[in-house]
Amino acid sequence: MKKIAITGSLATGKSTILKILQNLGFATFSCDEVVRNLYENPEI
Repeated sequence: MKKIAITGSLATGKSTILKILQNLGFATFSCDEVVRNLYENPEI
């Protein structure tokens, strides 16, 4: 299985590319989503 990392500065389209890949059926992982979930947990 090939793995591709998408990196870049703020507002460069990383999330947009991630959504496009998800819509094409690729398995994806978003560090932003993980961090957002951590911030929503009041115990952390």
